[in-house]
Amino acid sequence: MRFAATMAVCALFFACQSASVPPSPNDGQSCAACVYIDPWQAGPSPVGVRSELWIDHDRDALAWTGCGYSPCPRPVPISIWYPAVDGIDHLPPSSFEAFFSVTEAELQVVVDDLIDELGGDRVTITIPDTAFLARQGADIRPGRWPVVVFSHGAGGVRFQSVFLTEYLAGHGYIVVAPDHEGDATITEIDGEIVTVDTRQFVESAFRRPRDVQFVIDTLTRLDADPAHVLYGKVAVELGVGLTGHSFGSFTSITVASIDPRIAAIVPMAAPGISGFGENVPTMFMVATEDDTIDEVGNAAIRWQFEIAQEPKLMVEFLDAGHFTFSNMCDLFPDFGDGCGEGERIASREPLTYVDDELAFKPINGFTTAWFGLYIKGASGYGEALQQDPYAKSVRYDVSGNRLR
Repeated sequence: MRFAATMAVCALFFACQSASVPPSPNDGQSCAACVYIDPWQAGPSPVGVRSELWIDHDRDALAWTGCGYSPCPRPVPISIWYPAVDGIDHLPPSSFEAFFSVTEAELQVVVDDLIDELGGDRVTITIPDTAFLARQGADIRPGRWPVVVFSHGAGGVRFQSVFLTEYLAGHGYIVVAPDHEGDATITEIDGEIVTVDTRQFVESAFRRPRDVQFVIDTLTRLDADPAHVLYGKVAVELGVGLTGHSFGSFTSITVASIDPRIAAIVPMAAPGISGFGENVPTMFMVATEDDTIDEVGNAAIRWQFEIAQEPKLMVEFLDAGHFTFSNMCDLFPDFGDGCGEGERIASREPLTYVDDELAFKPINGFTTAWFGLYIKGASGYGEALQQDPYAKSVRYDVSGNRLR
């Protein structure tokens, strides 16, 4: 289906089904953190970050061999962003360098080998020393906090979308992102460097959803463990938010269809399976110039929006590419669509992709408002979803209506 025709169908469908966003089932009274915070502005809380290695002893590893016996159990390296206490400016800031356990040269070798295997143009690796908002090892702010899980793309990494995970944490969420072992470009597991295994792509499709479920299981357990920093801090009972990019989008939709603990999802830049759980509020995000999944992939997302249960919303970002939903362009300036210059997917005309900083603002705002409505349940988020404060800098489509 052609783009214009698809958008016309989406616009008509939404207008016939719902003129406003349905209310949340939560009443906003079940946790002290469930209050309205303007989603279009940075959150009021300082942000902390810490990383841990969690082990799922019920499953086998895909690529890790360094446990000392065979088969190794399934490793799940994770990073956690969270609301932190005040007065943490003295702590070291988070950065790409803090997450990576290899040098720039070592990472370049990994990426070069991957390109040799898959084909494609060479990309130059840069690990910028830019400091992020979060402070390493900060204490978690008192209170019980709702949960969001982030799933990275195929060959991505758990910290590929720090702009979003930090933003959500500042708005009062505990955000957990796992490395999907064997499908992450590079991750360190107990001192061993493990890289992506592209031969296991199909296998990863089955392992990824279970990784997310394991993360939720572990959060529930640690919330009851007095010896862990998350003790008494994790409000899983509110329902879990789930978002992901590309293959992580597929993962988000898959988990929502099988796990009743998922309260709302925001899949970005890829379709998923068409089976949904009962009434899982879904906000689809599309990059109109996504040259990675191309017109066919975007048409699949729009079709999935049509058949999805309500409540639902679709946000389209014009002049955006596949990697606009990540910080990957910071690491690889010439990585792919969404970074710098490219071509429009329909006409192949030259294109300058929307600047990251302009795109990140509405991505953060819409995602925060969606989870605020369907996890926190606080009044005000429904109205915020109707706003478009960045329409002049980033053009997007909400509810099937294109804004210019």
